[in-house]
Amino acid sequence: MKKENRNWIAWIALGVSGIAIIVSVIAICIACPHIPELGFDYQGVVVGVLSLLVTTLIGWQIYEAVHFKDILKKEVLKASSEIIEANRKTLLISQLNSLYGLHEGAIRNIDINYMLSTLDIMMDIVIDLRDKEKANMILKAISDLHRFTGDIRADNSKKNKYNAIREKIKELASISDTAFDVYKNTAI
Repeated sequence: MKKENRNWIAWIALGVSGIAIIVSVIAICIACPHIPELGFDYQGVVVGVLSLLVTTLIGWQIYEAVHFKDILKKEVLKASSEIIEANRKTLLISQLNSLYGLHEGAIRNIDINYMLSTLDIMMDIVIDLRDKEKANMILKAISDLHRFTGDIRADNSKKNKYNAIREKIKELASISDTAFDVYKNTAI
């Protein structure tokens, strides 16, 4: 049964119960009028029961208001954290696409330092995103970089950067199946 249907049934049951209490109080008042000779005051009992019921309902209403406030706060925090996470991912993807364009420009200009730097940053972003498609894109760029290994071997600082990027490929193995193949094929 849907939750909405259960709520309506609960409200109907609560309304019928309230009507039953009112009818029973009226019946007691009619059946047992206030007569001074009686040793027991029925109207006082009726007033006491009604005040107890009203107090209980007010307490219940206060409890529900506080509980609703907590539920609302949790939902707002959850929704805002989801929005923040979605915006963060969008920003990272935008940065990744920009860096990929810069990397392509560095390939055209044969600027190996810039190629290595953009690849390093792009790998960090892909590892954070855990996106298989983007990881494969980066791995293809690393494979393409392998054609410049002659220039990399000549300079120790470039060789160290290249080897650091190669080692970082192992972190992409949990995202992409081709990571180990690229790692093996890019040794200099």
